[in-house]
Amino acid sequence: MARSGHRTPKTMYETLLRMWLLLDVSTTEHRRAMLRNRTLWRDTDLYNAQLFFIKLGLHFNDPVYGPCSYDLMHLILGQKGLYPLWQLLLRKRFTTLHEIIDLKVRYDYQPSRQNWAAAATNRKTVHGVPLDETGIFHREGWGQGKLHLFRPDELIPIEAVQRGLQLKKHIRHMILWGQFDRTTGENLVPTEEEIYISDEDEALAHMDTTTHWKKKHALKKRWNTLTPEQQNEIREEDEDDRLRCLAWARPNSDADSDSEGEESDSSSTYSLNDEIRRGYIPPPLTKEEGPPPQSGSDQKAWARFVDETLMGAIPEIDPDFALKWQGAGPGAGQIDLQWMREEGFDVDDLIQRQVGETGGD
Repeated sequence: MARSGHRTPKTMYETLLRMWLLLDVSTTEHRRAMLRNRTLWRDTDLYNAQLFFIKLGLHFNDPVYGPCSYDLMHLILGQKGLYPLWQLLLRKRFTTLHEIIDLKVRYDYQPSRQNWAAAATNRKTVHGVPLDETGIFHREGWGQGKLHLFRPDELIPIEAVQRGLQLKKHIRHMILWGQFDRTTGENLVPTEEEIYISDEDEALAHMDTTTHWKKKHALKKRWNTLTPEQQNEIREEDEDDRLRCLAWARPNSDADSDSEGEESDSSSTYSLNDEIRRGYIPPPLTKEEGPPPQSGSDQKAWARFVDETLMGAIPEIDPDFALKWQGAGPGAGQIDLQWMREEGFDVDDLIQRQVGETGGD
């Protein structure tokens, strides 16, 4: 999470252990009883859990392309334990659309009349899932009971209300937590401890980590404390990144960068804002990666390559349409009057103007 820019408090580890224990309980009433235990679930744990839900929702949503929903978070928190979430974040499982659909159909998909009619024929599956296993794993006992098994993101806000914590007033602060220093306004970077993963080269070898915060970013944040050897190593790595970018650069960009390099001082401190504005850095090819398969030699490999390429491609849309798409999610067009009052807007005047425009129409 921290590598993707979604930092959490140091006490989050203890909260996640409690949440894992909660997810192993198979009935809603027992989960509620566990949350009512203030020795086990402290107020801090409820706050941390809600912050974790916010950060997880941000991780699963793109600010432009959406999908502007918490469906994936609801689906993964409806599973038993946190192991499925770990598999998803590290891309061990649920990396294809087929796997996600299979998980969704088994969790809470409600078969239509056409599905039940098809059961009378040879087709007794929904997206490859047997009809008797469709939409049952959201129930208590993970499919054994009849009542809906409430997820942590459904139970924890209820318990927080009963304790009078008013977490709703902290939602915006949870979104911004860990992004900048509220005292100095300085941008923050995940620390080396937060982004540490044992056996990183092997654990993340199959993932695209080009957008992740890495150890060198944490080192740049404390540039003045580094040894000359460490500074030179970071400069050499950045130079390799710059050379790889030349394949996608405009014709005169190399000259521009050279002129900028001559004017800059080699001993100057790295700026985090420059790091943020660098844009996409093409990753180096690994030994396992090779040229794409030929369409005439292996048609199955070619079809698989095309499917993976199209599924991972970013849709090319008009900027105006992108803004319209961004605002087309749940709650689009609705005005949060309470938030506007808190921010000092003249809400009464806004309501009167809207009423006048409606009357004019």
